[in-house]
Amino acid sequence: MSDQVKRILLIEDDAVTRNLIRNVLAEGDYQVVDAPDCHAARQAIAGPQAFDCIVLDRGLPDGDGLALLREFKQQPALHDVPMVVQTVRGQDDEVREGIEAGAHYYLTKPLQRGLLRAIIDAAVAGARELRIIRAEMQAASNVLSLLDRGQFHLRDIQQARALAQALAPLCAHEAPENAALVLQELLVNAVEHGNLEISYAGKSELVLSGAMLDEIERRLLDPVLGARQVQISLIRTPGKVQVTIQDQGKGFEWQDFMELSPDRAFDPNGRGIFIARSNGADSIDYSGSGNTVTATWLTPH
Repeated sequence: MSDQVKRILLIEDDAVTRNLIRNVLAEGDYQVVDAPDCHAARQAIAGPQAFDCIVLDRGLPDGDGLALLREFKQQPALHDVPMVVQTVRGQDDEVREGIEAGAHYYLTKPLQRGLLRAIIDAAVAGARELRIIRAEMQAASNVLSLLDRGQFHLRDIQQARALAQALAPLCAHEAPENAALVLQELLVNAVEHGNLEISYAGKSELVLSGAMLDEIERRLLDPVLGARQVQISLIRTPGKVQVTIQDQGKGFEWQDFMELSPDRAFDPNGRGIFIARSNGADSIDYSGSGNTVTATWLTPH
């Protein structure tokens, strides 16, 4: 099987819904494994091949889909596998319950083909990005291990990812891949939404249309937006590491994005800050208009 093929476990008892999802995903490099109930899902998970994503319905003939999700999230091999839950928009309590259980991606019934593909693409891409971070960090030497103070500047997404991986071991020795994910989400946010001024709604439209990368490149060539830089400062003292990130944008209403609200759970984007808060930083604090954020890790003396 090609490394580009993405395996999806589809836990859904309704044949019409299964066929719709299979048809949409057939347009990409997806291999879909069907499981009509909890029992079949457990059998599929116990098999030799791993899954890139699990899509499940709340109502299954032999159990509650959310209970199955919690069961899967307790298994180390499945902890980082994204879970996409199908539900009805407007059932905020159920969405909140799902978020707390570890489901950060949602599909609205009745399903919409474009949004279905965008949500699953985003879930799979996020999980693969975490695996890449871990692999590259394991292969790289920590050349900055003696650094106590440093200032850095960057302009684009590639530089943001490289710097996140370089600084992560200084922030969290035990789980540097989690620190890398925190830093990457905050740095990418500073580039995309800060310096390049791509709005939340604008990114949603670009992601759905597949034009996000082209738009980033176009704005980087803009004489005003492309000249902006993100400034990063790191201060490491006994017991604490702080990384402050400041962009040159107008800021945003950061308070709305500290949690994954039910209103945004159905969108293909908008999870970056919530993911950063969920991956090991002891605090993430925004200041001013929202164009400055400080991530803090407490470390052993």
